[in-house]
Amino acid sequence: MFPTLLPGDHLIIVANTEVRIDDIVVFDRPNMPSAVHRVIEISGDELHTRGDTSAIADGWIHRREVTGTVVGVHRFGLRMPLIPWRLVRWLSYITRPLLWRYYWLVASVKRFLAKAHR
Repeated sequence: MFPTLLPGDHLIIVANTEVRIDDIVVFDRPNMPSAVHRVIEISGDELHTRGDTSAIADGWIHRREVTGTVVGVHRFGLRMPLIPWRLVRWLSYITRPLLWRYYWLVASVKRFLAKAHR
């Protein structure tokens, strides 16, 4: 769930709440560890979830598999706001080209320095 949730975050979870699109839920699957993903679609009692940086959505899960909804995060002893999905997606569109430009710049400098040291 990066960048919304980071390793070491302590989640505040409320059980038995009404689940809506864009909510972050904790769910259990048989023979698998608990997962924390964002709800992207609802159809009756079925929820479609996906991690924030995942390109592929999870399969459908039933509402009874949901342990609770994440309502807050404690990071470094401070309560942090949850980042809305639309903002996460918008930030990824902005930062992705910047990261590629940074990568290109670093790669160009490395090639230049390699040629200069020959």
